[in-house]
Amino acid sequence: MTDLAPGAEFLGHRFRDQRLLQAALTHSSLAAGSRRGGFAFDRLEFLGDRVLGLVVAQMLLAAFEGESEGELGRRFAALVSEPSLAALARDAGLPRALRVAPGELRDGELRASVLADAFEAMLGAIQLDAGCAAADAVLRRILAPLVAGMGAPPRDPKTALQEWLQGRGHALPAY
Repeated sequence: MTDLAPGAEFLGHRFRDQRLLQAALTHSSLAAGSRRGGFAFDRLEFLGDRVLGLVVAQMLLAAFEGESEGELGRRFAALVSEPSLAALARDAGLPRALRVAPGELRDGELRASVLADAFEAMLGAIQLDAGCAAADAVLRRILAPLVAGMGAPPRDPKTALQEWLQGRGHALPAY
């Protein structure tokens, strides 16, 4: 049996409905009938993605009052990116608790996309188990140091290249 406690302990939420926790930690590659509804990893991930987006947007609006939508959007994209969410999942101990089919492993490690999805599934499970306020509190506690530590808005490589070219009088690349 997989140890289910690490993710729940890190996230600071004790589940009343253990079925939600089980579903959030069971990847759809193992969940029989996960597409049929109910509590399933991919359905919880869908909900968790929306919870994450709303809370991150609210946090960024409050923390960076003078920034434009574009600057906030770049910050948002960095915080909710697959690498960022996978790192949060690792910090939560989710790799030890997740149940996945062997095909989801790469060189014995869980793929970043699986970890990011698992983090979102946990958020969805928390929201269903205890409501929006609980999911909001968990996320704010986890993300507050990341938001506070953000310097200038990050630039994606494509934007950085275009700005560099335009700044030197060159034409934009054709994609």
